[in-house]
Amino acid sequence: MPHGKPTAPAAPARKWSQAAQDFTAAPVARIKLNHRVPLGFHGNWVSAADLDAAIKQS
Repeated sequence: MPHGKPTAPAAPARKWSQAAQDFTAAPVARIKLNHRVPLGFHGNWVSAADLDAAIKQS
């Protein structure tokens, strides 16, 4: 236990995306990740073209 704080298990994470127009609707996407996502992690929206360009550069 670092610094006396309990550590979370290294369990997979799930990310659900909601449509901003209707948060009461079902999620528009559900993604299972093979790793834990840190608390407070934030994401960004990118266009498909920008994503494709970034993949080609890697």
